[in-house]
Amino acid sequence: KDQDGNNGNSSAEVYGPVAVSPFFPGNTFEVWTSPLEDDAADDENDSTSTYRNCNTTTDGIAVVLGAGNQSFLTLIDVLDNCLRHRRPVLVKHHPLREWLAKPYRIMLEPLSKRGYFAQVSNISNDATRALLSDPGLGHVHITGAYKTAQAVQEILAQTRPHLSANNIKSMVTSELGCATPHILDDGVYTDMELKNACRIIAFGKK
Repeated sequence: KDQDGNNGNSSAEVYGPVAVSPFFPGNTFEVWTSPLEDDAADDENDSTSTYRNCNTTTDGIAVVLGAGNQSFLTLIDVLDNCLRHRRPVLVKHHPLREWLAKPYRIMLEPLSKRGYFAQVSNISNDATRALLSDPGLGHVHITGAYKTAQAVQEILAQTRPHLSANNIKSMVTSELGCATPHILDDGVYTDMELKNACRIIAFGKK
């Protein structure tokens, strides 16, 4: 298909449409991929070419420690790292979302067959430590608790003593529960309004 969805001389593989989430009914997405330079290349050569094109020497591989609350968050993190930051991604699903491996394998086939995406079947803590300790790791993205982010940084620091604390922090991005900022604009508030705001903040931090 061409970009208008019609058959033409310039071909592309189209995957989808796939439903985004049960929470967003009627919303779908498609993945369009251009043919590789050598269509006759096998999957192994495809993967090698992809890794060569990635800036793996500088950035390394990104490990995404998947979300346990929403199924679509890990997908967004994969696409962000692959398509925006040009990093190959290795996903370790949350124990509550282990079943996502099968639909992700289908939806992200265009990336996996080019060597940009893979999933870890072992969801144990030992597997996490092994991933974080690997010298090929360049970035970690976490969706979870603040304590989890601290534990990740501790492992990175222990296995990379030559890096400074700032270097370690720069390797990690996160979306953390109980770490959402609350902003009160300048203004005049009643005692009841302030009490309600405090209650909401305290509830959100639990």
